[in-house]
Amino acid sequence: MAITQKKSGKWLCRLQIPTSENDSAGNRKYRGLQKAFETKGAAEAWEKQQRNQYLSTGRDSTLTLIQIAEYREAKELAGAHDLRSIVKYWLEHNPVSGRVPVSQAIEAYKASKQWNVFAASTQATKSHQLGKFTGRFGSRQLTEITIAEVETYLDGYAEPVTRNNHLRTLKAFFKWCTLRGIRYLNANPIEPIETLPESFDVPEFMPLEDVRKIMDQATQHDTTFIPFLSLGFFAGLRTSEILRLEKRDFLFQDRRINLRGEVAKRKRAGKPLARLIEGLPATLWEWLEAIGFDGKIDATNYGPRRKSIYRNAGVKWFNSAARHTFATYAYAVYDAGQVRKWTGHRNSDSLLLTHYAGLEERARGELYFQIKPPYPQLPIHKPGNKYASLPQWPAPDELRARVAATSKSEVARQLGVSETAVRKHLQLLSSSD
Repeated sequence: MAITQKKSGKWLCRLQIPTSENDSAGNRKYRGLQKAFETKGAAEAWEKQQRNQYLSTGRDSTLTLIQIAEYREAKELAGAHDLRSIVKYWLEHNPVSGRVPVSQAIEAYKASKQWNVFAASTQATKSHQLGKFTGRFGSRQLTEITIAEVETYLDGYAEPVTRNNHLRTLKAFFKWCTLRGIRYLNANPIEPIETLPESFDVPEFMPLEDVRKIMDQATQHDTTFIPFLSLGFFAGLRTSEILRLEKRDFLFQDRRINLRGEVAKRKRAGKPLARLIEGLPATLWEWLEAIGFDGKIDATNYGPRRKSIYRNAGVKWFNSAARHTFATYAYAVYDAGQVRKWTGHRNSDSLLLTHYAGLEERARGELYFQIKPPYPQLPIHKPGNKYASLPQWPAPDELRARVAATSKSEVARQLGVSETAVRKHLQLLSSSD
């Protein structure tokens, strides 16, 4: 409190009134209050009145007599303990929104705007992970879930990568439960759980002789599938990216490919890894030009067609074969920074060094990029009638979204196939991403 006389002759009374708020350091905040008077006595009387009012009825006289009585009773019960700390502890274990079952909270999370930022494929994966958690804890109240229980649940996943992926999904869910306006929880109970170290094996890749056999088979029996194969083996694109490409993404005059945000793989939280790919090996463009490729990918029944070509070539198919093979041979020939731009590994060269360095010699890398069409123009060969009865699968993201919105059995009914066929096709898509 301070009472001072101004140059005008009036007396100014300043007060600092404590509030119920704290600053970032945890100290109580004060608000200033001041008023001018003609005499010093009037200023002192007003200061005394304000202090008595604050002590008897609280700040700004907003507290009722019942509220004051409740506070005094709570203060008496708290004894020497800090009343605010007691309230904070109680709120952490008794959320504002009351007791909510895990299953109900997860459904609300999947209907939120935070969920909608994920790509359809990511939503499908997270739905599967949260579904497993619901199967274990669905009927339990959120406030009953303990960190020890979640750790035991995660220990059921032997592979560190799988465990960590489930943990990240659960952490995002529990964090959402604490957001302002939702407040199913006041704190994330599993935040202290840490991810486990992950070990990565050297990716499997194909000998260049096998790639030559594959391209020969496509040349003889299914030239319309050559763009699909070439974009994997000679550009390193993911299957999911190839399937999303449109005509407008191919800049033939500049020999560039534009992987828009809608095309490229997405990171966690839905952030796209869009990239403009340029300077790709001439091998890619020679294959595309040999069949008069106009930018339209023929991906009809791509899974069976790809496996048929591999089988007839006597080559074993495995996950991400084309992409890993491209990265291995490209690293043997080209600058690591250039290969990183092609493959979309933006942050550093460490991943390339860990996975692909020294797996092949430069001489074999140069031979790999000499796998070119036997003729400048190839005849058009399409797959035989054995594919005519196969279903016309929707785009991968659309299929995953339809399954997530309904069920595998319902999607199978719509497509005229069995539920097993839908399940196997989804597995094929997952292994190809």
